[in-house]
Amino acid sequence: MWFDPCAFGFPAARTLGNLGRNTITMPGRMTVDFKLGKNFDVTEATKLEFRFEGFNLFNRPNFGTPTRQAFDTRGRAGSTVGQITSTVGTARQLQFAQRFTF
Repeated sequence: MWFDPCAFGFPAARTLGNLGRNTITMPGRMTVDFKLGKNFDVTEATKLEFRFEGFNLFNRPNFGTPTRQAFDTRGRAGSTVGQITSTVGTARQLQFAQRFTF
């Protein structure tokens, strides 16, 4: 669980509750993108380029937001509150490229 749902209570009837803004922080997101390239002059008019690109190079998982609805309209506690069940973004992607310009 990302946070403890037992720390929260159902508000009284016809009230909105007193939970402050930004009380629960969400998981961070980070990716490292990388590019390495080299250009070669074959002749004066032609060029050859080699390129390697990596997206999310360290393959760090970026977790989605946890379920935040602790209670339904009748005041019953939810079973998945505080759980993260998804990821955001893509896994590591590596690509090589070669380009010939004339």
